[in-house]
Amino acid sequence: MKIRIANLKDFPEIQTLFQALFELFPNKQKEEWPHTQEGLHYLSNAIHSEYVFVAELNDQIVGYLMWAIRQGPSFQTFKHYAELQNMYVSEPHRKKGIGKKLCEMFFDACKEEHLDTIMVESAVLPETVRFYESRGFIEERKVMFLHHANSMTSTD
Repeated sequence: MKIRIANLKDFPEIQTLFQALFELFPNKQKEEWPHTQEGLHYLSNAIHSEYVFVAELNDQIVGYLMWAIRQGPSFQTFKHYAELQNMYVSEPHRKKGIGKKLCEMFFDACKEEHLDTIMVESAVLPETVRFYESRGFIEERKVMFLHHANSMTSTD
C-alpha cells in the first residue's frame, strides 16, 4: 500500500469514493452534491491545493483523506488549525490500517505546517467515533441542530 498526495489525474477515482461517502449520510437530499458544480469545484480545489491524500493498492485508489487549514476568530483559543474534512476507505479495504496510515500522513503534514490543533466533525456512527478516538481525538463540545421540517409540534 502506498499513501501519497493526490493529483488532478486522480480526480475520477477520488470523486467515486467521495460519492460513496455521501451515500452514507442519512440526509439523502445531499447525496448528489459531489456531482454539482459546487461539489466538483470543492473537490478539484482541494486536490489542486495538495490537501488530499490517497491510499493506493495495486495502482487503484482505495481511500482518501481531505483536509484544510482554517483560521478561527480571534476569540477562539486556537486561531490557526487543521480541519480533517472527510475521509473514506472503500468497504472491502476497511479494517486493514488504511485509515490509520492516511491519518498518520495527515498528522505529519500538520506538524510540517506547525498546526498543533486538529478538528474533525464526524458523523455520529459509533464505529466512526471509535476510529477518531483511537487516533487521539477527544470530544470537546456538542453541536446541536434543529431541523424545522422535523421539529416537534407544541403539546401545550
